[in-house]
Amino acid sequence: YNEFARAGNEASWGFAFGQRLRSLLAERDISVAQFVRITGIPKSTIESCIDGRAIPNYYRMVLIAEGLNMPIAQLTDLRPNADILYYDDEKE
Repeated sequence: YNEFARAGNEASWGFAFGQRLRSLLAERDISVAQFVRITGIPKSTIESCIDGRAIPNYYRMVLIAEGLNMPIAQLTDLRPNADILYYDDEKE
């Protein structure tokens, strides 16, 4: 987890993760229905994660990361501009 979870605020982390997941799906033009087919995760679970009502367990987090074709560390890095940081790291 990141600073939200270390502070014990899982609700804030869940909300931030949901926003990130929503953004990543939109950037890739992937609908929830398509993502359900890609990951095998139930639609209700994906929607709960996007809405910040649920935090996926580790197994589902791995499926989400694989479905987005990104490392789990990058998926769960909720710092501003995290994708830029990882992109720059890949150039080195």
